[in-house]
Amino acid sequence: MTDPEEIRTLEELGANAWPAVRRLLFDGWLLGLSQGYTKRANSVLPLYPGRLDPDRKIVACQDFYAGFGQPAVFKLSAAALPPDLDRRLAAAGYEKIEESLVLVRDLDRIEPEPGTAIGLAEELPAGWIEGLARLAGLPASSEMTLQAILAGLANPACFAWLDDRAGPLARGLGVLERGRVGLLDIIVRPERRRQGLAGRLVRALLAWARSRGAAGAWLQVTAANRPGLGLYAGLGFREAYRYWYRIKEVRA
Repeated sequence: MTDPEEIRTLEELGANAWPAVRRLLFDGWLLGLSQGYTKRANSVLPLYPGRLDPDRKIVACQDFYAGFGQPAVFKLSAAALPPDLDRRLAAAGYEKIEESLVLVRDLDRIEPEPGTAIGLAEELPAGWIEGLARLAGLPASSEMTLQAILAGLANPACFAWLDDRAGPLARGLGVLERGRVGLLDIIVRPERRRQGLAGRLVRALLAWARSRGAAGAWLQVTAANRPGLGLYAGLGFREAYRYWYRIKEVRA
């Protein structure tokens, strides 16, 4: 089992690589708001010890999100504090959903795979967000939120893309912090998946990170994403730990 301190470090890196549009620090818990776009950016991250009663904090978080018309969501791992928070949330009626894995690998020699060159840029390229939105089927409102999330990045980032005559073919993002690169939003056009494009995208981002001095990489993938798990295992990633969400819907 991964050491809790290492889990907290990776959870910090994840929160910084995908920053909520608005964030509030509440007695050791980080609350994020991003107009409902992705659970990562719209949840409570309970990483550090607090002084307040945990059950009262849960209710306070629930009321906070209800004020914005959103369900209260907690992102939990083996390092969540207090240690019995998962049990407390279950007792309060929070449903467990979307178990996910955090995968890691060291960055030894990385060579981009041969084939069509992957576009890479350290500044957000024109059309990158629109391309990602098209591949993911996002509405225009989510494009605006994604723009705000990316504008909140405080660490070096690399935007990767591949297009063809039909439009956007693949997108990906790498964010560098503390000698490690986080890989996010790796997506390929559905009819072109399982053709090695995602692997080329990932290797290009890893090569960029290594050129910037990174020694390791991490990413997050849902446990239900069997193709993704197979892809990343083939690229040398291994499981570090798992996390999951607990959610309680807003009641009218």
